[in-house]
Amino acid sequence: KERNNNNKEKQQERQRLPAILLFHTGAGPQDIFLRWKADVLVRELNCVVLIVDIIGDADGYAWSDNRERYNAARDNILSVTSESSDQTAATTTVLARWNLRRAIGAAIHHIKEDLDFVNGDKLAGMGWCMGGHPILELGQMMNGISGVRALISYHGVFDGVVVCDEDDDAAAASDDTSRDNPTPTTTAAATTTTQVLICNGVDDPFVQQKHVENAKQLLERKGGCHVRVLNFDKVKHGFSNPAQDFNPSDAFAFNEDAATKSWDAAIQLLKETLL
Repeated sequence: KERNNNNKEKQQERQRLPAILLFHTGAGPQDIFLRWKADVLVRELNCVVLIVDIIGDADGYAWSDNRERYNAARDNILSVTSESSDQTAATTTVLARWNLRRAIGAAIHHIKEDLDFVNGDKLAGMGWCMGGHPILELGQMMNGISGVRALISYHGVFDGVVVCDEDDDAAAASDDTSRDNPTPTTTAAATTTTQVLICNGVDDPFVQQKHVENAKQLLERKGGCHVRVLNFDKVKHGFSNPAQDFNPSDAFAFNEDAATKSWDAAIQLLKETLL
């Protein structure tokens, strides 16, 4: 009887699906681009996808030309404050985006506790533009959250991050940042260490290279993640979205080559870590 129960539990575990959390751009969670990506992920990976609304936009106000409400919500969720944290052996005070961390924590709690068809040990996160901030915060929350296998950022904005100490930077300098290579490196620690893929356009005026490096260092040192950066030359902000071809701003541009290579790299990483 005990053997039958064990087999039943194993069968139920196999039937549970991996889940991917999607973090939206400044266009908000109602963005059709995000719905498109969610649909593609479900079809390709047979997974559960949750679009996480971090600004409380149920009616699509982020699409409005009046940005006052959006700006207020963005400032609130991305505010940096100092709060106590008990994730370490001793309670310490940590400077972080705590409102954002609480929103992320609520989303993960919902995925793990409320959806019995989800495998809580096989989770991933993907973020675009402003969605880079949740990816960065989630990557630093690994001491308190289990099951997050992969994190992926597309033209993610990482401004305002707390920079690592210079001594730590020098000690951990590495050369694993690659350029225009769509194949992520597979490591022996892939099943236990959160794998991070940052896809970035070199000519993106909203994302400075020093911010990408700061994010990489924070994820490695504070989150214990393995980070790989894909930098694409002569590529601007929003390169993954074909709709940017219709954006009048010179700061934005769709790039089919970068979009294809970065998406293929992401799918490969998700297959390696979740399936």
